[in-house]
Amino acid sequence: MATDRLLMLTTDLGRVDIIREVRPVGEYADLETVEMELVEHRLFKVLALDQLIEVKGALSRPKDRTVEAELRAIRDVLRDST
Repeated sequence: MATDRLLMLTTDLGRVDIIREVRPVGEYADLETVEMELVEHRLFKVLALDQLIEVKGALSRPKDRTVEAELRAIRDVLRDST
């Protein structure tokens, strides 16, 4: 069993982070996912927006705080448009 928390893969489409646990959300079974077409005709499960905001808020890097604020703004726009 792997003990590393993070595996980073570089692909032709960009970097993919593969992680065993998503703090503060928890294990894979605890994740809320949505499907997105990241490559033409291929759907991938990605972390739902609310949980992604929660994850970014739990991190301490300035970059993550900036992304958290941007994601909150996106969520607000999406909510206002429905």
